[in-house]
Amino acid sequence: MFVELVFDKRNVAGIPGADEIIKAELTKRVHRIFPDAEVKVKPHAGQRP
Repeated sequence: MFVELVFDKRNVAGIPGADEIIKAELTKRVHRIFPDAEVKVKPHAGQRP
C-alpha cells in the first residue's frame, strides 16, 4: 500500500525543524494502522488568494 500525505507548509514557516517533525509524526501514525505501508509526506505551498 502507498500513502501520500500533503501538509500546508505555510502553517509551519519560521519554526525550525517543523517539516521533519511533521513528516515523522504523520509517518508514525500511518504505520500504526498500516504497518507495511510506503509513506510519502510532502509540503505544499497552498493555493494563492
